Amino acid sequence: MITNIDTFEPTPESLDGRKILLTGATSGIGEALAIKLSAYNCHLILLGRSKIKLKKLSERLKNSKANIYTYTLDYLKAEASDYQNFIDYMDENFNAIDVLVHNAAMLGDRSPIAHYDIGLWQQVMHVNCNAVFILTRCLISYLVKGNLPTVLMVSSGVGIKGKAYWGAYSVSKFAIEGLSQILNEEFNQTGIRINVINPGPTNTNMRAKAYPAEDKSKIPSPETVIPPFLFFISKDAKDISGIRYEFKTNSYISIDL
Repeated sequence: MITNIDTFEPTPESLDGRKILLTGATSGIGEALAIKLSAYNCHLILLGRSKIKLKKLSERLKNSKANIYTYTLDYLKAEASDYQNFIDYMDENFNAIDVLVHNAAMLGDRSPIAHYDIGLWQQVMHVNCNAVFILTRCLISYLVKGNLPTVLMVSSGVGIKGKAYWGAYSVSKFAIEGLSQILNEEFNQTGIRINVINPGPTNTNMRAKAYPAEDKSKIPSPETVIPPFLFFISKDAKDISGIRYEFKTNSYISIDL
């Protein structure tokens, strides 16, 4: 039985020495998670598309307990050589990672399919789906060598039930759900675990873009929704795999359902 994930607070031991790679680390949930994790004796590899924002975050965390590493990778611009450079960087600094958190995402446009810009559709699908596949593929060999290795995907309510005007974002999250199901079966004999989180409505820049007239004071902050992330990242979740967790209802189901 999994209980109290929505209020989970890691012990120092549960994150001690964890090598955690986090994408989308410079804003929203990713930034809140990076800041929280920095209070623990772990290794944080923070990925983002803005070198300036990564540097600013690194400066903020420089006196933390965690060892901080940053790497700039723009999914929209990255080519095969950029991913190879990233692998070279990983080879120089790490022989394994324990946690991969796929947090980076792109909203795109909230418009009907009939009017959705084709180029923008392709960009959203690339950032939210293709890049997740590519990065996962690049890092499987590092995860296999990790300690209690786990992959954590971030999904959405529109990733299991399509909703008008959510276009490419919704479709890309459906793809993440499918990718997670595939990986859950393929990782079965590797020791790598995979879980999915739907953080629900969260007061981020992406949410503000989707709902510009919304009363932000009534929406949970990024800091409020990160306890489930901390749980699945921690050693406490060492026996948990194939779970889709909903923060709003504090409930979970098998990702294969």
